[in-house]
Amino acid sequence: MDANPVFRDALQGPRAWLVAAIILLFPATTLVLEGAASFLLLLLALLGIVFALRERGEPLSRDEKLLVFSVAFFVGIAVLSYLLGELNYLGFKKLGRYARFLLLIPIYLVVRRMPHSGRYWWTGLAIGGIAVGLFSLLLLIDEGRWIEGNDLFNLTTEPLLFASLSLVVAFMSLGGVEYFRGRSAWLMLLPAAGFVLGCTATFLSGVRSSWVAVPGLALFLFWYFATRRAPAWRWGVLGGLLAIAVLVYLVPQTGVAERVHMLVEDVGRILAGEKVEGVIGYRVPMAKIAWHAFLQNPLFGAGVGGYAVYLREFVEAGLAPEQLLRFDHPHSEYLAVLAGRGLAGLLALLLVFGIPLRHFLWGIRHPDRDIAALSYAGIALVVGFMQFALTEAIFDRTLPITFYVFCLAVIYGLVRACEREYLSRSTQRAQSLSVIIIAKNEADRIGQTLAAIHGWADEIIVLDSGSSDETVEIARRYADKVQVTDWPGFGRQKQRALDAASCDWVLALDADEVVTPALRNEIDHELTATPRFQGYRIPRPLIIFGQHVDYGGSWQAPLRLFRRTLARYTDVPVHEKVVLSEGKITLMRSGLHHPTYRDYQHALQKFVDYAWLQAGARWNRGRRSSMTGAALRAAYNFIYNYFIRFGFLDGAHGFVLAALHAQYTFNKYAALWAMEQEPHTAPPPGGE
Repeated sequence: MDANPVFRDALQGPRAWLVAAIILLFPATTLVLEGAASFLLLLLALLGIVFALRERGEPLSRDEKLLVFSVAFFVGIAVLSYLLGELNYLGFKKLGRYARFLLLIPIYLVVRRMPHSGRYWWTGLAIGGIAVGLFSLLLLIDEGRWIEGNDLFNLTTEPLLFASLSLVVAFMSLGGVEYFRGRSAWLMLLPAAGFVLGCTATFLSGVRSSWVAVPGLALFLFWYFATRRAPAWRWGVLGGLLAIAVLVYLVPQTGVAERVHMLVEDVGRILAGEKVEGVIGYRVPMAKIAWHAFLQNPLFGAGVGGYAVYLREFVEAGLAPEQLLRFDHPHSEYLAVLAGRGLAGLLALLLVFGIPLRHFLWGIRHPDRDIAALSYAGIALVVGFMQFALTEAIFDRTLPITFYVFCLAVIYGLVRACEREYLSRSTQRAQSLSVIIIAKNEADRIGQTLAAIHGWADEIIVLDSGSSDETVEIARRYADKVQVTDWPGFGRQKQRALDAASCDWVLALDADEVVTPALRNEIDHELTATPRFQGYRIPRPLIIFGQHVDYGGSWQAPLRLFRRTLARYTDVPVHEKVVLSEGKITLMRSGLHHPTYRDYQHALQKFVDYAWLQAGARWNRGRRSSMTGAALRAAYNFIYNYFIRFGFLDGAHGFVLAALHAQYTFNKYAALWAMEQEPHTAPPPGGE
């Protein structure tokens, strides 16, 4: 492992080597060694728990908290549905499988502390793809016994899971080509071989349900290479995938052609209204039973394992063939979830897929090659499982859950470790940068704001609007330009500061916002000779009453970094914003340190002041309100911030903040109503 870790809580020594060995062994052995997946999953989860108890790592970021919430919500809904539904052994057994999702948390917590560990993951994936490909070829050579059901094959896992997971391993491993590019030309051949042989294993398996994911994964792969590689690369990869498919189709010994013809015939007969035997034919009555179970309890379903109860009732009533009793699921994860856990369960499943997918879509566009390659593997994992879920109850078996949980935790953790390393790596900024700040009576806070950017920014400009404390004196110790002006409103004052700037780029700060070292490095990375965007939104999560909060109405990301010649401020007295005349805008990962409120009294006063200013602005635009409207808006605002925007994840601080925002909303519209009762109390247009 790296002898000089790049962040404070990085693992070192034997602990790091042990974790790295598990990361390498899991994808290399899961599909060819029985029991390896569960053993390695439990071992790494145990290490994560032990390491977390021994020493506390870096606090979780906003995205990390969402990942933890998604798996906890998934398991929580499963438990609730089980308790509300049929309390049977089958449901309890399934619940034990779903509980494995919780192991993602300790695994992630340990992997996020592993910088420079991508090579172990990519090597393990490549070996895994090569192993399953060679394994399938050996079975094919051995007198074609695979197609008839080989005992040796059953020592690893059933054909359906072998085919599906081999396909995911194949597509994930191809990201290793990007990782090893520039490091070793020879090592690039390793993930390429893993891709080819992994796809070969999937096609040779003859499992038709796994093929459903091939088109979607192929299109994603084509898009990935289209955005990062020359046309020869993307057409070459797509052509290679088609060549593998055609080859295994044309070779009679593989049995692929026969299974494709059977699939086409079965689908044609179903569309013609004919009865079809086998799993394909059983899917229609299975879907009807699952839908019936869902309609009986749309919110939480019939309970984990409840589908099997309805299935037996249908069979006993003569409404479904007896052969369906061999299956305790409807051969679709989405239908199984709707039947057993209802709409709440479907939401939980979509969160388990959607939250990681959203994160990886950010990462795949990242300028750091390692982050982009890992994010590619993460998307391949999620997209593959989302498609498998169409035709199989993919999370109804232990191995797919184990595989998904381990791979998701490792990839997500490695992306975070790479990001932390990237943000700790300083670079020379190519573009000049002005920082602009407007202030009034900020002597207790502006010093730390200016100290954080002094010597880093090319120019610091402070506009003071008549402070009665030492704000101006403190500003002059750090800033290049300090001006004392009148107060024309937020928008006009910030436009004055912008007009005083002379550098290529401008960073706009409030007097209580501190630029963190990570944000400084990220800005330097972005402001290269040719920046990718013309504007950057910067997160500013609150630090309220001593705690950092990420959710509810607290988390904002206004446009703060922008090209000077393209920007102007809107002319409004409060909640002004920057408008760019052209160019694309993106969101930065690092945020500002933002202890907005000195204490609870300050928070109350600030919300009251903003409410009055907003009410005046609305009055001048011709807006009116009622007390009923004010009360309803306040209630909706609380529900929206505390529940829909996950404010409850911030505990008591989240509740207080949601209540403050609701009170602010009520005051804003109540003030508007009061102005209508006594128009002389309304502020003049453009007034403070």
